[in-house]
Amino acid sequence: MQNPFPKKLIHLSALFAILLSLFLAAPVSAQEEELQPNPLAEQYILETLAAQNHVILDQQFPNEKDRVIGGQFFVNLLRNPDFQDKQWITLRFVTIVGNVEAYNLQLPFDVFLYNIEFKGEVNFGGSNIQRLRIKDSVFEKFVYFDQIVIGKSLELQGTSFGQGVYFKGAQIAGDLLMNNAQIMGKERSEEALYTTHPSEFWEMIVGQHFVLDGAFIEGETTFARSTFQIASFKGTKFGSRADFTKLEVERELVFDNASFGGEAVFAQVNFGDSSFAGASFLDFVTFEESVIAGDLNLSGVSFQSADKIANLKRITVGESLFLNSIFAPAGLDISQSELDDLFISAADKTPIAILDLTQAEIARQFEIKSANINSLRADGISNEGTLTLENVSVDKTLALKNAKFNLMVIIGLNWPQEPSAFNMRGMSYADIDIGEQGLTEETWQGLLYLIENSAYSPQAYQTLMEFLTNKGHPDWAQEVHLAMKRRERNTALEPFSTDWFWSWFLDIFTGYGDRPALAFVWSAMVVATGAWIYRKEEFMIPVDQDEVKLRYSPVLYSFALFIPYIDLEVASKWEPNPERAWANNYKYFHKILGWILMPIALLAFGGVLG
Repeated sequence: MQNPFPKKLIHLSALFAILLSLFLAAPVSAQEEELQPNPLAEQYILETLAAQNHVILDQQFPNEKDRVIGGQFFVNLLRNPDFQDKQWITLRFVTIVGNVEAYNLQLPFDVFLYNIEFKGEVNFGGSNIQRLRIKDSVFEKFVYFDQIVIGKSLELQGTSFGQGVYFKGAQIAGDLLMNNAQIMGKERSEEALYTTHPSEFWEMIVGQHFVLDGAFIEGETTFARSTFQIASFKGTKFGSRADFTKLEVERELVFDNASFGGEAVFAQVNFGDSSFAGASFLDFVTFEESVIAGDLNLSGVSFQSADKIANLKRITVGESLFLNSIFAPAGLDISQSELDDLFISAADKTPIAILDLTQAEIARQFEIKSANINSLRADGISNEGTLTLENVSVDKTLALKNAKFNLMVIIGLNWPQEPSAFNMRGMSYADIDIGEQGLTEETWQGLLYLIENSAYSPQAYQTLMEFLTNKGHPDWAQEVHLAMKRRERNTALEPFSTDWFWSWFLDIFTGYGDRPALAFVWSAMVVATGAWIYRKEEFMIPVDQDEVKLRYSPVLYSFALFIPYIDLEVASKWEPNPERAWANNYKYFHKILGWILMPIALLAFGGVLG
């Protein structure tokens, strides 16, 4: 039988040969042709600029492939001595191939470029140009503006950068306009040894407006140590880490509705009025040690990280810090900051994990409204204006240790259920209002209830006592003192110790000196008890009486026993009948109660006890 394998192999070989021939027969024209400079286009530009200031290349060369010039030709064009007396030149619809090495270019005229495609790298580093406008254009590779000096403005609106752009040390007297620019570079340039980011705007100076509205920067970037007069980043999107360390914006800075996909570092910046309204931070953000001369508006901001606290530690705000309608699940650290006003509210019911205001100083208004906070830390905070807490819920920790307030207005506050988690030790205030009702029977008891449900602190009670006394309510202050002593007994004293029993005694007998009438009530009860025990004359025997027998009075006899240091000439004239031994023994107990209770009663009335 014949083996079929060789025949199948022949058939497969033939099929492979057919496919290979079809592939090799593909037209070369289908492959992309490399762009080459068009000498006719270059000659047309030279001739046109000799007669006028602008060249619109697509009118003479409708085919895009014919509108190609070389990078070196473009540089020579700008340096052409025949054009140095012009006030400006304009090019439109041009493709430039090869690198543009325009380093140290000196141009006395303005350059306007529209709809330009730069295929190679572009280097204007160290150049001195009056005005450079490159709008609605495309840079496919790296662009260098480092150390450039612009006498008027640099305008790059609507321009796309396929790689990074570098502005280190640039000095622009007028505006830097980059509205709707797209900077797509993710890797730093290996040619620029000084760079560390794919794009850099650091150590540069812009004399008037720096506008990056609606722009997108995909890779990491830095604006560190730069100085702007006015800067606007409305709706700008940062795809990666953005570093603004020590940036100075002398007048106004706007980041409204901007978004930050990576870390946002605003440490040690120095701004005028600043607005980040509606901005979104997906990662860590810090403003630590920043100085804001005017307002800092962070209203509507979304701090979306679930585990990285937004850092506003040790900032100084000359006017108001607005944090209204914010979303901050991980929390905010505003500790050790100095502010004129502070306004905080939450965008929804999502809890703020931590709000840290430790040792913050707020000169005027301080408001927290409509916020659920897990942990509010405000130890050592100082507010010289008005603190308003409205519809605020603190679930886990509320720390107000050594806090100092002027006027506190509380309109709906829920605090931790565990008293140890609510610390007001050393907190002081000049005035306080609950529910905007002023000082009423209901409000002062609400204050006492607040203290009673916090960690035990004698200072908190004493502060309330002083406040009520200064407001003309010493009777209410006495009630607070009574509550403090009872809290001390139940919290600080060891049960069944001597101090514990003594505390109970003072509470029952005098209300810790705040209810001295109780001492006389108890004294009267003791006297009444003695009068009942010695109620009948036959229970008594006379002692050393005169010939005229004294009339016996059980009340006077009991009272005389109770106050032995006052001689009423009654107790010494009668003795209990020895046959009633228990009554005779009770006489000594009765005297002892008198020696103990009456001095305490007198001290209570004198205001010494308590």
